Amino acid sequence: MVIRPICGPVEHRGPDTLAIAFDRLGFRHPQKSGEIWLLAEHPGDEAYKRCVQQSVLRIPVRNTDGPAQTITFPEIPERCGPCSS
Repeated sequence: MVIRPICGPVEHRGPDTLAIAFDRLGFRHPQKSGEIWLLAEHPGDEAYKRCVQQSVLRIPVRNTDGPAQTITFPEIPERCGPCSS
C-alpha cells in the first residue's frame, strides 16, 4: 500500500514519511490549514483487487486546551559604539 498527500499542509519527505508543513497560508485559513487529504492506494495482486481510497486527517490549527503558555526573553542590552547598519 502507498499513501500520498493530495492537499493540505503536508510534505512528502520519503517513501514512508509525511510531515506537517504549513506554507504561506499559515494559520489564517482554517478551512485549508486544518485538514490533510491523503490518497491510499494498493496496486492489487493475485488475492486482492486494486484499491484507491481518499481520507482526511484533521489537525488542530490552534491548541485551545490547557493553560496559556508564554515565552519570556531577556531584555536586549544597550549597544555601545556606532550603528552597524
